[in-house]
Amino acid sequence: MTRIYLPATAADLAELNATGVLPVGDAYTVTDGLRAELADGAGEADDESCEYTALTSAAYASLFRIAEHTGTARRRVVVAADVPPGTVRGVELALVEVTTPVELAAVAAVHVDADVPEVTRLVTEAAAAIAADEDAEATADSLDGHDLEWYAPSELGDLVDSLS
Repeated sequence: MTRIYLPATAADLAELNATGVLPVGDAYTVTDGLRAELADGAGEADDESCEYTALTSAAYASLFRIAEHTGTARRRVVVAADVPPGTVRGVELALVEVTTPVELAAVAAVHVDADVPEVTRLVTEAAAAIAADEDAEATADSLDGHDLEWYAPSELGDLVDSLS
């Protein structure tokens, strides 16, 4: 299986909870290219660093999804899922295209921003800059110090309720 990190929104989580499926789209994963990019002087890249980079790349991409969906909660969302290797097609570095819908049974975890005013403000500012086609990188970089919280798939219903 291949662990993928899907950028999402609160609305996507509600859809996953209601239908048991996330549609096809872009995701991030550990690829040979990412390993090479993160390799140290000995040509090695540890799995944890690679997975964290894929996760944070998906968190950044979730800002673009939030910018597209103005009515959704202003919190970054990433869905981690384990899918068969043949269901992803490499695009660049850690970015892949998911070619089949992701079922709830494949979800390993959901990562969401903490519900704190500073994070909400930063996500709102970054999404607004993206929507206005402005540079959101500085604001998005400010979110780097705010790790996403981890939720088990069994907590999805309660999480969706808390994001409504």
